Formats: sequence, structure tokens, C-alpha cells
Amino acid sequence: MAKKKKQKKLLKQMRRDYKANHEMNIGDLEDLAFIDPASGFKSPNVNHHFQEFGAGRDILSEEEETANMLGLLTELAQRIQDEDTKAELEEAFGLVKALGISDESEKVQALEKLSQQYPGNFAIQMAYIEATTTDFTYDRIPLYKSFTELIWQGLEEINFPSWAGSDSAGYLHGLALLLETYFDVGLWTLAAEILDLLDEFLFEKDCPEHLLYLAAATYCIIYQPERVLDIYEEKLATGVFDPGLNLYAVIASLEEWNLETANTLFKDLMERDSEFASHLASETWLQNTMEAALIDFETPFSFALFPLLRFLADKEIIAKELTRMYQDFQGKLSLKQKSATVSPLPEFLEAEARFKLAQMFVSPALENLRLDKKRILTAAELQTFEDFAAWTEKEVLTIHGIGPTTIQQLKENGVVFRKE
Repeated sequence: MAKKKKQKKLLKQMRRDYKANHEMNIGDLEDLAFIDPASGFKSPNVNHHFQEFGAGRDILSEEEETANMLGLLTELAQRIQDEDTKAELEEAFGLVKALGISDESEKVQALEKLSQQYPGNFAIQMAYIEATTTDFTYDRIPLYKSFTELIWQGLEEINFPSWAGSDSAGYLHGLALLLETYFDVGLWTLAAEILDLLDEFLFEKDCPEHLLYLAAATYCIIYQPERVLDIYEEKLATGVFDPGLNLYAVIASLEEWNLETANTLFKDLMERDSEFASHLASETWLQNTMEAALIDFETPFSFALFPLLRFLADKEIIAKELTRMYQDFQGKLSLKQKSATVSPLPEFLEAEARFKLAQMFVSPALENLRLDKKRILTAAELQTFEDFAAWTEKEVLTIHGIGPTTIQQLKENGVVFRKE
């Protein structure tokens, strides 16, 4: 039980560390004149849990930060005549004042009162939910769902929402907070609902790194292995091989006991990052990783696999199978890979390989095929409808690893083979 609590604490620390390293600066007095009534401040940057106030400024105490912000809001309220804007400033004033309360219990009470008073203010709702996630109760789920609707309404009003957008980053961080909270307390279905909203933003440059692992872990836990493979493939399509996501894809394949796909994926892991895979060498790797995560959370293996550790603790057969796979593949790295390490491929060949990889994921002819089948056909220079039109059905069936089921799926995709 103690370990489980420590793991939950580490998951929250993952979120805090990301926010601390991803500063969103508060503007000066002129910047505060553009408060969005739909979301309070442009992003929830009045919340000191997200970042220090202002880049390059002297580090102030929380009391000094609060006093400065209240002073700015008071001065701005005196200068502005518009009643609507003054009302917005009152909301901001109340939020900053509540966040400045040192007693946590009193702070939560103040934020709860504001939350009920201003249900449409994103910054207030975000601050209240963040203050209460460590003391989760089921009666707050309706509030979380209302917060989700508020976020989605805000995102729909933005032309091109993204993590880099000052008008949308706060909303996306709000969804991330809900995802982490639901995952942390084991509400996997609700976590999956949030993932449906976050799906199109998961592969953006500024997306928090740990969200992809949380997404993959959630889909493993609710037994949707195809979604895990989609995440891995989409990351590959961006030109990035992520060993952590590869391992999630292997685990997802093992959940269906699809050993052919699992071995194909694991072979990629051994060839591309054998050091990452080496953590699986011992049959006690799962226990070792749990213990290591309590001490050093920064190692890539612990960071990537941490969200799934609790789930794997009850899946001894998967943990043992991963060790068996490592032992089978150990020492079998191909000569081709070793020679490539000494003599890198020319740039034009690397570009061609990346293009083929991207085509493998987006080609309509290969749609709905398993990853290993896509790789086999791509290796045979078969990706487009035009490629297949030059082959007969019997010729494609002679390719090792391709059978009638794959042929049938190709036909359903619209592939027309050359007549014999």
C-alpha cells in the first residue's frame, strides 16, 4: 500500500515537473487589459503551481507575488470604465486573492466558493480542480465533467488550437490535468473520454512528453491494443522512434497474444535501442523498476513505463514473456545494423526510408492491416494501388508472411491485382 501511494505521488510529481519546466509568462499591466471572459486569463498563468511569475524577474515569495498581482489588478480596475471588463477584473481579483491564502483548507474553501459563483470562468475552475485533485472524491465527478464541457466550448471558439497557442494552451493543460487525475484514481473509462478530446493534440511539438505514455497506458489497461499501436505508428510517422512507445505496443500485442506482431516490434526495439530493452533482462525487472522509480524517476525506462507499472504488477505472464523475448533476441543484432553504425546511410537514402515509413501509415491501400503486414508489403515495394496493380494475387501470396486474410483486406481497401 505504501508503494502504491508513493507511485501516485510520483505521477503527480511528473505533472508538476513538466509545468515547472514549461513556463507561461504573465504580462505586465497592459497585457492584463486583454482578459478573455470565457477563460479568465489567457491561460491559467495566475496559478503559481504552473510557473514562476515572469521570466528573468527577481524570485519573489508567494505573498509578494500575490500582493503585486492584486496591486496591478486594483490599478487596472481604477483606469477602466467599461463595466463588463470591471466585472472580469473582479473575478481575477478574487482568484488571485484565493490563491494567496496560505492555509490549504481555507484556500480550497475560497476556491470552491468562487467556482460556484463563476462557473464559466476557466481559470477559477482550473485552480479549484487542481487544488482538490490530491483529495479526490467521487462527488466531484460532475464538476470535472462540467469543466470538460467548458474546455471544449473554449477550444471550439479558437480557429487553430494548439499547445503553443496562448489562447488554447490553458485549455489543453486543463484536459491534461483531468486525464492525470482520472488515471491516478483508476477511472480508466473517464480517462479514455478525455483522450478522445486530446487525441489530435498528442503529437504536437509542445505536447507534454508524458501524455503519450499516459495515453498508451490507459489503452493497455482498458484493453484497446489497436489504439496503442496507432499511437506508436503515428509517432514513427513523425520520424521519431520512441522505445517506450515501442514497448507499450509490444505489451498491447501480448495482451491479444499476437506473438507475431509482438516479436516484430520487439526486434525493432532490440535493433534500435538495445540499452533501453536491457532493463528486461532479469525476471525481476518489474519489481526492480518499481523500486528504481521511487529513487530515480529520470531514467527513460522508468519515466516511460511508470504509468503502467501498477497494471503490469498483476500481469506476471506479460512481464515474464518480455524477459523471454529479450533473452531470445539478445546478441542477435544483425550485421547490417552494426555496419550502419560505422557507416551511416547517405542522406538521400535516409530521406527515402523516412518517406516510405510515412507512406506505410497513410496509404489507403494498406489501411486496417496489422503493422507487421504493412512492414512486409513495404519491404516488397508494395504500398500504393499502382504498386499492387503490377502484381497478380498469386505473386503477392508468395511473399513470406502474407496470406489470404491480408489479400482479402487489400481487396476491401480497393486494391485491384493484375490479372493472370
